[in-house]
Amino acid sequence: MKSLSKCNIVFVVLHYNNLKETEKCVASLKKYLSNSNVHVVIVDNGSTVNTLDKLKKQNKNSQIHYIISKKNLGFSRGNNLGFKYAKTKLNANIIVLTNNDTWFEQKDFIDVLLTHYKNGFDVAGPKILTNSGKENQNPIFTTYNTPEEVEKVILKFRFLSLLWYLNLDNLFMKKLVPIIKGSKVRKIKENMDDFKLHGACLIFSDNYIDKFNGLSPQTFMYGEEDFLKYIVYSNDMKFQYFNDLIVFHKGNASTDKEYGLGRKKRKFYYHWSLDSFTKLKSMMIERKM
Repeated sequence: MKSLSKCNIVFVVLHYNNLKETEKCVASLKKYLSNSNVHVVIVDNGSTVNTLDKLKKQNKNSQIHYIISKKNLGFSRGNNLGFKYAKTKLNANIIVLTNNDTWFEQKDFIDVLLTHYKNGFDVAGPKILTNSGKENQNPIFTTYNTPEEVEKVILKFRFLSLLWYLNLDNLFMKKLVPIIKGSKVRKIKENMDDFKLHGACLIFSDNYIDKFNGLSPQTFMYGEEDFLKYIVYSNDMKFQYFNDLIVFHKGNASTDKEYGLGRKKRKFYYHWSLDSFTKLKSMMIERKM
């Protein structure tokens, strides 16, 4: 049975330029700081505008910590700066990696989380509600467990990249993807135990923290959930989904602010998704050899 009296919980918030979203996230976390074992680590991931000074002035609290990276390290490696700090400096038993466009309204979030910690878990995800509160983004049942399955994803992004140059990718996504997704829903119901967790909010217990220093550093953006699932299950651990923990998520706030909603963002998405899944396939093949 794990002791809860000295269980250190650290929220890691990855910040990049979008001060408004980070302010809302941190403000929602402040109510948990009445517990002296709860800390917040804000990682400035190479912001191109000076936003952190304002954040520091608004949040002068010894339980809120700041880390500055001079360059944008991407999602995984940026989060890993905060993860490592939480692990080595704050002796975290639980680390919550959460996007800056999330916010926490649940008053008993910490109490419920501690109950789950007492019962034991490796890596978990909460209910992640969209901005409207009508859709739950967790868990995700579309998973890729073999090099052959990942190869199909790689081919998809290569095809989308080609369509992007022809300015036809958006039409393809609007017309054909809904049909493809409909067929996946039927397949999903056949295997409800095979899922991955949404990267907007990931919860790690010391079972994972003791073995790793964060997420796989191989990804820059996208695909980190697939890497995490493969690494967790390859090390005889597992995912759990906690329906009684609730987080709200706006979604894509930082990338929308940086790249907009048009062709530029779609190119960014295709490029880095292709990069991540190519690396995931290589890792799977190497571990089988």
